[in-house]
Amino acid sequence: MITRLLKLSALCLLMFLSSMAKADSFFVAENQTAEDHIIPLIYVRNMEYYNHTYTAAYTKQISEQMTLEPKIIVTDDETLADYYVQPKLLQSKMEQISSENSRYSMSVALELWAKGGILINSEQQNRYIIIENSNDAQDIAQRLMVKLLREAVKNMLLKIKNSELPIN
Repeated sequence: MITRLLKLSALCLLMFLSSMAKADSFFVAENQTAEDHIIPLIYVRNMEYYNHTYTAAYTKQISEQMTLEPKIIVTDDETLADYYVQPKLLQSKMEQISSENSRYSMSVALELWAKGGILINSEQQNRYIIIENSNDAQDIAQRLMVKLLREAVKNMLLKIKNSELPIN
């Protein structure tokens, strides 16, 4: 009985010593995961209108919304960026329906480009609304553009988060 007890305790000791993790194995596992996920740098360009003019009015809002995604870093230096985002206003048109109302339609796009000039993805948002002719058309256009850009950025970030875009 004593020999069985000695064999059992020796076996338990051997199993305990062989299953202990070594201190350096924690650091190796941590370094492997850090190298597997390189965080890309993204630059947000100024918005391009359909008549090929540019404005920086919405660049800061897009950048701030994109910085909320932990899988990317937004940079202010285009030369350092791996990718860039090009927001575009494709259409902004007002059509009079009656003497009181008009139909206002807008289309925006958000394009994600690789540094080598390859289009990765494009998100497009389209809306039309009925407005009264007495309303301020510029104010309505600005609010609608902000809304459409937010939705386009949200959809693109969702694709990045779900690893549907090859930027990681």
